[in-house]
Amino acid sequence: MRLGKPLPPFRRILTSVAYAKGDCSKQYAIKTVSKETVGNAILLLKREVEALKACDHPNIVKLYDSHETSKNFNLVMEHCRGGDLQERVINKDRLPEPQAAYLVY
Repeated sequence: MRLGKPLPPFRRILTSVAYAKGDCSKQYAIKTVSKETVGNAILLLKREVEALKACDHPNIVKLYDSHETSKNFNLVMEHCRGGDLQERVINKDRLPEPQAAYLVY
């Protein structure tokens, strides 16, 4: 994979855009989570990674792969444009029930 420029950091997580070798048409998000930042919650992060790998839903970001180094966890994820649900809810102060139902189901 070839890394592109970093995206804005979110909660001390560095996110970059990456492309498959030889194919620049498919973008991936690489999230790098420092083990130092995670601290004692490493097991929780590993459990969340396994849960995300098992999910297959059009409204849940797809986790394709993960790599662990001595200092970081690197998560290879679907690249989604337009921000995340939390940002949308914070910006609007609330999410109307019909819109929430549409996103969840």
